[in-house]
Amino acid sequence: MEFEWDEAKRLAVLEKHGIDFNDLDGFFDGDVLFLEAKSDVEPREKAVGWTGQLWIAVIFTRRGGRIRLITARRARENEQRAYRSTYN
Repeated sequence: MEFEWDEAKRLAVLEKHGIDFNDLDGFFDGDVLFLEAKSDVEPREKAVGWTGQLWIAVIFTRRGGRIRLITARRARENEQRAYRSTYN
């Protein structure tokens, strides 16, 4: 799976949420709950999962066989519950 992102956005997410897009490569290989994400711009998805250290939600879109990362943040409680109800 190939990833791409806007470097300025990666730095902004790292500063605001402490999550680096560079560290998300293996995230999509594990048990991840995929949900629809709201966007007026393009179809987007949300991936919710546990990294082994923290719950995160990653917003992304699929473009030409690649995953374009939009943002990442700590997963909200309702997102964690949805994940647990699916995988536990």
